[in-house]
Amino acid sequence: MLQVEEAAIPSTLREIVHNLNALPRDNWLMIPYDTTRISLDLVCRQVVLDDYLDEEIDAYCTREQVREFFYKDQLEDICYNLAAQRRKYSDAELESAINYYWQYDAFIDLTSLPYPLLM
Repeated sequence: MLQVEEAAIPSTLREIVHNLNALPRDNWLMIPYDTTRISLDLVCRQVVLDDYLDEEIDAYCTREQVREFFYKDQLEDICYNLAAQRRKYSDAELESAINYYWQYDAFIDLTSLPYPLLM
């Protein structure tokens, strides 16, 4: 059976993104199964999934009614990509970049979208 190490207190995505350096490398975020849009206020579970079978992870997600979202490296990459386009970006831009990556599995290109960015 899957043994999941969970953070003691669920955190908002905003808190997690602003503290990425403090997270372990193999940290995964889980979000409620019925989530359709990502918000920086979304409460996420931080779990460490290491060396587990997909079936075990799937069973955990079904039991807890969550689904895998992103792991630390993906969030770092999204933030780095955004920072490369704008030295200072807003929370709305960050939220849009996260949603874009979640939806399209690709980095957002701020130059091709209307500004102000509201997704």
